[in-house]
Amino acid sequence: MNKSSKLLFDRFAERPIAYYPVYTRICESLTAGILLSQVLYWGKVMQWKEFYKTDQNLRDEVCMGRHEFSAAKKKIQKLGFVTLKKKGWPARTFYCVRTEKVIQAISLLYENQPTAQFSGKRT
Repeated sequence: MNKSSKLLFDRFAERPIAYYPVYTRICESLTAGILLSQVLYWGKVMQWKEFYKTDQNLRDEVCMGRHEFSAAKKKIQKLGFVTLKKKGWPARTFYCVRTEKVIQAISLLYENQPTAQFSGKRT
């Protein structure tokens, strides 16, 4: 790799976001699972207190278009994983993560499943 290619690659190698496939399973949606992963990240960073993000901020973080982001946001709210409040101008969404609902959904998903499901091995 030449020097200019490496410089270009380094500039575009952005900070990764964590994605947990279990969130896609409990949301039954890839985009909602990715958004839930990011919202849970921010919930943990904010010590599980209410936090705010503009839609544009979160869309940029997860690289989603307006319509797919809107659908994912509605899905995680409908499933009860977050409560949302809009405040201010430009509108900021205040997120309150409901970890007990996420844990409950994961528990139900894996209820009666063999422990091999948790090993990380694919079958």
